[in-house]
Amino acid sequence: MNEVTGAHVGALISDYVGVLDGPQDQSFQIFELLGLARENGCRTAILSNDPGGPGAAPLRDLVGSVVDDVVLSGDVGFGKPDRRIFELVARRLGVPTRACVFIDDSPVNVWGAVDAGMIGVHHVDAAATVREVRILLAMNEQNEGGSSVAPTAHNQDEHAHNQDEHGETPHHE
Repeated sequence: MNEVTGAHVGALISDYVGVLDGPQDQSFQIFELLGLARENGCRTAILSNDPGGPGAAPLRDLVGSVVDDVVLSGDVGFGKPDRRIFELVARRLGVPTRACVFIDDSPVNVWGAVDAGMIGVHHVDAAATVREVRILLAMNEQNEGGSSVAPTAHNQDEHAHNQDEHGETPHHE
């Protein structure tokens, strides 16, 4: 059970272009996140609007070593943001769409995933994406002995606002 959302997250799915093919230091963090998800029992996949065909062999070669599946729109006949492609990748992973987290740099594709029932994460930079996904997968600092919910881009400002002049968070009884 995911402690943050109350839902079980069973799959992490990532776009390729704009997420996994970015600058090496950025893409490495996302590849590492996929590996961590697999180690923690999540199914993983790449979902891309790649045209498929023989030129996509390097993407397909990632199956087994990096991800559990690669779904390319050119191979299946429809693409993101069509809900059918999100339903297809979830079905191929053996996980309901409501148990999938999908990462993409395109807001339109993220909304397509959300409309299909997935949790969508809009990728802007690797550090923020990793932080958000680790929280969703309950793989954040609790696995390292820290708190179970790390500050996110969405709640850091609120956390800072609630600190006193010494940087302490006052405890109210």
